[in-house]
Amino acid sequence: MNNDVPHIDDFQIKALEKLVNSGIIHTIYPMIDTIDVNVNNENIAFGKLYPMIELIIKLNDPEINSKNIWDKSEFDPYYLVDKYLRELLPYLGINNNTSLVSFKAYSPNGELVIKGD
Repeated sequence: MNNDVPHIDDFQIKALEKLVNSGIIHTIYPMIDTIDVNVNNENIAFGKLYPMIELIIKLNDPEINSKNIWDKSEFDPYYLVDKYLRELLPYLGINNNTSLVSFKAYSPNGELVIKGD
């Protein structure tokens, strides 16, 4: 592997998944059931390779849907990513400047509630 190309290792992915599924996140966002973390180290953006971290957020509240997410709950996935996830990355040796993050949040019945790139 070329050391100049950003890369996220399997142990970093597992550690990130454990942290985003910790009690702290569930205390802040009780409507989250689980968060799966997927990484594509071969993602090309702006003509360069950047790791893409994709969060698959599974909600436990069937009342939250794509039409009422901002009215019904205090769940803000953009803030979750920008505040909490991005603060965790450096502790895991993941560079914020060379990692992209996207998310998809699903209701308990599998409906896509919101996605962000």
